[in-house]
This record gives sequence, structure tokens and C-alpha cells, in this order.
Amino acid sequence: MDIGVMTFGTLLTDPFTGERVTQRERLSEVVEGAVLAEELGFAWYAVGEHHFGDRDLISSPPVVLAAIAARTTSITVGTATTLVSNRDPVLVAEDYATLDLISNGRLQLIAGTSFYEAPYEVFGQELASKPARKRENLEL
Repeated sequence: MDIGVMTFGTLLTDPFTGERVTQRERLSEVVEGAVLAEELGFAWYAVGEHHFGDRDLISSPPVVLAAIAARTTSITVGTATTLVSNRDPVLVAEDYATLDLISNGRLQLIAGTSFYEAPYEVFGQELASKPARKRENLEL
């Protein structure tokens, strides 16, 4: 069994201190967390994709994972989910193929859909089209 770490880059206020880190601080912590996870022997480190919310920060996992891949050598880098129903499937394929090259074949991609309505609204997509869009984009 492989054990790993997953993060969404959450920006929620710390319930103990009442403090909230900046986006820059959280992204730095996400990358440093992956470096530490590798040092501690975890098998994988994954980041989730979210858009247009004030809770979770990572809207472009390939960029964050490329930063992680540049700082690590053995840990598998992956997506906790890639929102294939919202994204252009050709760009997804190109972005993640590039990331796989940068990481020397350490990429694991998990395809999914958002359970939030905001991405569909902002991207001008009908929420009801989610299953068909996911299926079509995966096939492409």
C-alpha cells in the first residue's frame, strides 16, 4: 500500500489562532509540504483543482506540480482531481504531458468534476452538462 498526502491549498482561517495566510504563503507551504513528504518517505503528493472560491487556492495544478517536481526527485506528483468537464481536453493533455516530462514520469492524473456550481457558471457551462462533458472530454 502506498501512502501519500493531498492538499487543496486551503485558505481557511486557522481555528486556533484566528490567522489567515496569504495566497503566496500557502503556495509556498504546499510546495515545501511536498518536499517534506518526499523526505519522510511518502509515495505521492497530490493537489486538488478549484476555481472561483475564497476557500481553496489551487486553480492550476500543473503549475504547482511543476514547482514541486523541480524540488523533488522520487515522489509521485499528482492531481487530487483534474476538472476535465470544465477544461479544454487538448490543453489538459498538453499541460499534463509537459508536466510528466518535467517530473521524469512521476505524474499521476486523476480526472473528475467539480461539485461546486461556480466553475460551470463562470465558464458559461450548463451544470446539467457535467456528465456528458466529462465523458466527451475524457474520450478526446
